[in-house]
Amino acid sequence: MEYDVPINDKIDPTPAPQTCLDGLMRHFQAYEQTVQQLQHENQELREQLGIAHRQIDLMRTQQLPIAQVSNQPISSPQPRQREPNGDPQVENIPISSSVNNVGQPPGQLRQIVTNPNTAKNLSKTLRRIYMHSRGIIKLHMFNNLLLTGSRDGTARIWSANDQTFKTSLYAFRAPCQLLAVQPLEKSGVMALAAKNKRVYLYQMEVVMKQLAEYAEVQDLNDGLFKHIQSGENFIQLQDQVTCISELQARSVLIFGCGFMSNVSLENGSFNVVSTQPFSEATNANEPLYFAHSVSHNGGAYVVVRERFIQKSNNAYLSVFEQPSAAQLSQYTRTSVRLLHVSQQMKIQPFTLQAPGQVLDLTPISMFTVNEKIILVFSQFEQKFAAFDPSNNQFQFVKETQLTNGEGQNIMCGCGNQNKIYIVAGNTQFEPVKVHVFQLEGFEAKLVESLTIDEYVGYATQVVVQDGQIVIGGLDGEVAVRVL
Repeated sequence: MEYDVPINDKIDPTPAPQTCLDGLMRHFQAYEQTVQQLQHENQELREQLGIAHRQIDLMRTQQLPIAQVSNQPISSPQPRQREPNGDPQVENIPISSSVNNVGQPPGQLRQIVTNPNTAKNLSKTLRRIYMHSRGIIKLHMFNNLLLTGSRDGTARIWSANDQTFKTSLYAFRAPCQLLAVQPLEKSGVMALAAKNKRVYLYQMEVVMKQLAEYAEVQDLNDGLFKHIQSGENFIQLQDQVTCISELQARSVLIFGCGFMSNVSLENGSFNVVSTQPFSEATNANEPLYFAHSVSHNGGAYVVVRERFIQKSNNAYLSVFEQPSAAQLSQYTRTSVRLLHVSQQMKIQPFTLQAPGQVLDLTPISMFTVNEKIILVFSQFEQKFAAFDPSNNQFQFVKETQLTNGEGQNIMCGCGNQNKIYIVAGNTQFEPVKVHVFQLEGFEAKLVESLTIDEYVGYATQVVVQDGQIVIGGLDGEVAVRVL
């Protein structure tokens, strides 16, 4: 059965025409700016080359040695001394930008250098990555590096402190659209799930040795794990994958449409230990749709997409459908479902019933804060739910300061230390807002709300770390800003 699983297991929102035009204009402006900068640098180099040629002619006329260019201030020429072999000693002689007066000592050759003050100022503004052409499905920061994964079939590693983001340090490439990108830090693995129902596992130890701008690519398959028997460098699965976690070091859990596979890793090889099917309790023909997963305390937590069931005939609505508020009384709903997978592969389910008339309770983001599993929903009326693994308590998070989005919806969220960050906006041409909450128990208090004036459009991913916020959008653009 073929399922076209989009970002966050939901249909992509259709951007407004003005937003699409704005995205194209910003791409064209970025390309134009890059071309202009290259033209400027080319002109500078041509001028330097002309100066160097005139200098050579001047040296030949005066029978002087050719000067060496130095970044240090150049002193006045001193009387030349002899090397032990009798040759004249080469001096740093000032170079002139004008040779109209050959009797006048030339001035210093001007070089293109980066102004450190300018670089410092740039870090306070929004920096953008335009390399991806489709929606961002993963953002992750580690070791002063930034990982960006996109539905365009690539995942790239960047220097998080890069001021221009002209090129990535490394690019993972899949033969088709990517559905999930997940770094597995305990296992030292980068996992990529593609639309062709294959998962590719890379050894990060091999990848990290090749990080360099404009590096020459020797082999796109370098560092890929291979099947312990067949030697294939991919895992072929029964259906498309939605999320990936690590159960423990060297053990990977792959969640897809109606199944979970356990994969073991050893010495550059992998082996699929088991694959377990999952379906709805009341209808074996309806597979469970896993939406997001996280690793925590040696186990894994995965959330299941909510489904609506007609009371009249027990028929399930399509995974991408939901009734209107007026129709809710005609349906039962599965509500929020969370599964815990232990190291012994034992599965324990937890359910959280929907409050009132809240329509959509499929989480759009999932992460950990204060040793709790946090789920983020799209509606301001009910933003968060939290699960405490220490006592298996699962409930909605109380927050009363920001219950109205003023026409905006929650797009994505992330956690950092004891704070929750959510990005809110809509598909219209307006800046997104970042709301910051302090989590205390099962209550969240609004700390501040930030408007990112420089970023418009639909955000799909966000990460906050090391004093920086990174936002990825539906159009493939990634923006980095210092908080």
